Amino acid sequence: MSNKELENRILKVGMWIFTFFFWYLVIAFFLKSDYPIYNQPFNRKDAYEVLRDGLTLSAYFLAPAVACVLFNDWRSQHIEIKNEEVTQDIWKLVDRISVLLNFSGYALNSKDFNKNQYNIYQLIINLNTKKDLLRLSGSEIKAYHNNLNELTSLLRKLVENYVDATFANNRANDERVPEKHYKKTPELNQALQDVIKYSDEVNRIKKEITDISLKLKPLYVK
Repeated sequence: MSNKELENRILKVGMWIFTFFFWYLVIAFFLKSDYPIYNQPFNRKDAYEVLRDGLTLSAYFLAPAVACVLFNDWRSQHIEIKNEEVTQDIWKLVDRISVLLNFSGYALNSKDFNKNQYNIYQLIINLNTKKDLLRLSGSEIKAYHNNLNELTSLLRKLVENYVDATFANNRANDERVPEKHYKKTPELNQALQDVIKYSDEVNRIKKEITDISLKLKPLYVK
């Protein structure tokens, strides 16, 4: 919570306490007065007691109200600091994504492919672990949380689609045997279409991952 917001909340508390004090005086005045009022002398003793009781009650309400505001401010600030630390850790993980996005040149089930696939799934696990540490206390952090969910979902889809694209490419290579003189059989046509489809999907997902990664910068305390 900013200093300005804290100041405004304390001012609101003060206004409510003053309103209570004012109406307490008005009600006490009518209850303690004899009628007709204009024929009665001013009773200093009653006036003193009313003022004293009004100030005492106002003080009773003021102290816990201000304490509650200050506690909420401390709690909000603590949550913001915690979220800042977590989002900084998440940003460090997100910063590794660009290296892991490049599957090109890795044969399916090769050592490099499997290692890269393992690293992506490990990254997803780490992101989910950090995500669980976020305190969802405002619209900004909730939007951040949703973007993080979207990122982990896209990372899973990336691996799945790249596997499908590689399978399709392998099928296409099997159909392109020299004996067939690269004749386009229905199977080859289907395999080539699948390669294009999955490759386009991989590129689309990569772009979405890059775009959404930019929305996961640390949420610094204001």
